[in-house]
Amino acid sequence: MDVENLLQIYQEGSMASSFQVTCTGLSDITDNVISHDKFTRLLSSGFVNEKHVWKQANIICQELVDNEAIFIVDDSIQAKPYMDESELICWHYDHVSGKTVKGVCFLMGLYYGDGISVPAGIEFVTKPGDAGHSDHPIPV
Repeated sequence: MDVENLLQIYQEGSMASSFQVTCTGLSDITDNVISHDKFTRLLSSGFVNEKHVWKQANIICQELVDNEAIFIVDDSIQAKPYMDESELICWHYDHVSGKTVKGVCFLMGLYYGDGISVPAGIEFVTKPGDAGHSDHPIPV
C-alpha cells in the first residue's frame, strides 16, 4: 500500500471517529489488514507534517467559508510510559491529571465552521538533548 492510500485511510478513520484515535484502533477498523505499525511509521516518518495537513485542509476549508467559523488550537499528550525517552517522547506537564507524564505532546489546529470540523494543522513538541528528562519530573 502506498503512502497516499495509507494516509487517506488514516485521515478518514480520524475524521469518522468521535473518540481519540490510536494506530491500534485504526488497525482494528481495517480488521488488522493494515498493521498498527504501518500507521505508526507513517506518522513518525515526517511525511505528515503541518504543511501537508494544512494543504489538505485548506481545500476543504475554502468550500466551508463561514463567517461564524472558529479556529481551535488544542494541546494533547499521548502517554508512552514504557517507551525510551527521546526528543519526541519525553516528560510533559499534563494539566488534566495535574502531573508530568512521559509521552508525545502535540498541538492540533482545527477549523470549525458550518457544523463541520476540519483538522488544519499539527505540530509535535520536541525537546532536544536531555531537556524534559529528570529523575523527579516537575511541571515545565
